[in-house]
Amino acid sequence: MHVILRQSRRISDYAKSEILHFVQNDKHRSFIALAVLLFVTSFAIPAHAEVVERIVAVVNGDIITQTDLDNYIKMGEEIQSKTRAFKELEKENRRRMALDQLVDQAIMDQEIEKSEIVVTDEEAMRAIKNILAQNRMSMQMLRQEVARKGMTWSQYEENVKREIKKVKFVNQVISTEVKIADRDLRDYFDKHRGSFHGGKKARVAEIVFPFTGIDSEEEAIELRDKAIRVAREAHANPESFARLAKQHSRGPNADKGGDLGMVNIADLPSMVAEMVRGLPAGGVTPPIPTDNAIVIAKVIAWPKLSAEEFEKVRDTIYDRLHNERIADALKAYIQRAKQHAFIEIR
Repeated sequence: MHVILRQSRRISDYAKSEILHFVQNDKHRSFIALAVLLFVTSFAIPAHAEVVERIVAVVNGDIITQTDLDNYIKMGEEIQSKTRAFKELEKENRRRMALDQLVDQAIMDQEIEKSEIVVTDEEAMRAIKNILAQNRMSMQMLRQEVARKGMTWSQYEENVKREIKKVKFVNQVISTEVKIADRDLRDYFDKHRGSFHGGKKARVAEIVFPFTGIDSEEEAIELRDKAIRVAREAHANPESFARLAKQHSRGPNADKGGDLGMVNIADLPSMVAEMVRGLPAGGVTPPIPTDNAIVIAKVIAWPKLSAEEFEKVRDTIYDRLHNERIADALKAYIQRAKQHAFIEIR
């Protein structure tokens, strides 16, 4: 790959808003799910709009314009946090991240075109009808929304066909790389018991940074930064959690590594409970703002469940694991394709 780069109030409320940015940006998002979300909710700008303007990247001859980049960044900002931390995030970093994602999309679009996958008008109309049903919209409402976004109906239909091509490409090319054995399902189930059973109980440990004694914005920023540093260390090495709790936590059982024992998850603060339910055994949350403190939680263990309970959720486990591995395989495929691409960043 050839790349050319060219340089062209209340203190607790403040701390919570700053930490919330870190939490929201730390969540893993599916590449495919995000692409569909942006497509359905934003009715993306047509890929071949005729605009004479600055070119910011060229990918195997296909151009990415400044408008493409600006619109992509804007959509990301609408989805991301509106906190001060996000607004003050270095503009060039946001630009680079967005441009990298646009380059990946361009690579994928080119690979799809090479595959010569065909989408008929009938398939596009079925997809549009599904969008109408899922969003409880009439055809007239959809046409009005498309027009409001500055697109013609034919452009919208082409976008729909492009998205269907992506789905077909994933099914025909990427899915063949994904293999799932019965042991994989059982291992996934063991690690994610809470998310399959409502997460009623779990053995949980926590590191707590109280807002007590925080009297200035500078102190709030210092507390925020400390929580982020500790969380990153705990993520990098979950086995260090107990040591970090003894060293930094000001919560209950800090001297025992923050171990709360088996707890009812519903008794935890709402955002902490939500994050804990999605963790595997050994998983660690990002720093989470609550009313009185910043909390980092770890699931030490989930209760043992029966083989019968496993069979009840077997299909759900397969779908979830399959989607995760598809996303990983797609990312790896794009990275391999980039190794043979000519990419110029201006």
